[in-house]
Amino acid sequence: MKIIKSVPVALYFADCDTEIEVYANITDYRAGRAAYISGPPEDCYPEEYPEVDYYLSWKEDGPDSPFLNDWIMGELYRTGWNEDGIMEQLIEEMNEDRYYA
Repeated sequence: MKIIKSVPVALYFADCDTEIEVYANITDYRAGRAAYISGPPEDCYPEEYPEVDYYLSWKEDGPDSPFLNDWIMGELYRTGWNEDGIMEQLIEEMNEDRYYA
């Protein structure tokens, strides 16, 4: 699996008031596109939101860690955490790369 970019992210565990830093290794990025709603219906299309696929690892460009991705992510979801913050951070990182390229 090819890694496009590694981004440090923080995972916070509310149960024990602990934060750990890991790496989100991005393997796929789709930029999305704005909706087109003008003209004949056959030329129109809805907005496509940006998407990013990633896995977590203990080190930059590191291998996939089943412990991080399965058990810890399950614990984070169990305590009410959601992944939106990480997704937004990764999409922002990829958009900055596109902007400055």
